[in-house]
Amino acid sequence: MEMMPNIFYINPYSLTLHYGVELNKHIECLPNDAWVVVTDCDVLFLTPNYGRTISNAIVTYPDTSLFTCEVNRLGQSARCYDWDNRDNDSIKHHIKIATRLEREYGHKCELDDGHLAGFFWCFPKSEWLKNKFDSHTIIHEENHKITSFDIRWSGKITGIKRKIKGLYVWHTYRIGGEMRDTSHLEIQ
Repeated sequence: MEMMPNIFYINPYSLTLHYGVELNKHIECLPNDAWVVVTDCDVLFLTPNYGRTISNAIVTYPDTSLFTCEVNRLGQSARCYDWDNRDNDSIKHHIKIATRLEREYGHKCELDDGHLAGFFWCFPKSEWLKNKFDSHTIIHEENHKITSFDIRWSGKITGIKRKIKGLYVWHTYRIGGEMRDTSHLEIQ
């Protein structure tokens, strides 16, 4: 039997919107052989075997610097599994999709060379040691350009990026409201 990866799941929250600082504090405490799964607080795994799927992907593709997965709802149409159904709020509908994809693809992955949205990341701590998270707020303006936290960090990753085809998660992502609303990113 192959050695199982040492996986830690975290989804820290920052009242000051310095999400990277919170992530760094958590990851710093992990052992150096750790794999880190970071999810947004409004992400839900939809199948009971999600952990096995992630573990098997890591074992099969150990050279991966950053994994992502399929998702129901996101601000980027190219990143959504089914953009036309992004407003479907039936959890049963999405569980059926997650179950089907898990059955069809398991832990199989495809290469993904874009900026990966931060709703789900899985990466080895060794990657984080090379590219720690910045201390800026979630949305940051520099040189008259606004960038989001996830685009800044995933853009630094020069290694292999993959999407786990058999892992589909629910992401609330402002469902029932305006998708472009950023009021939750303002310090109250």
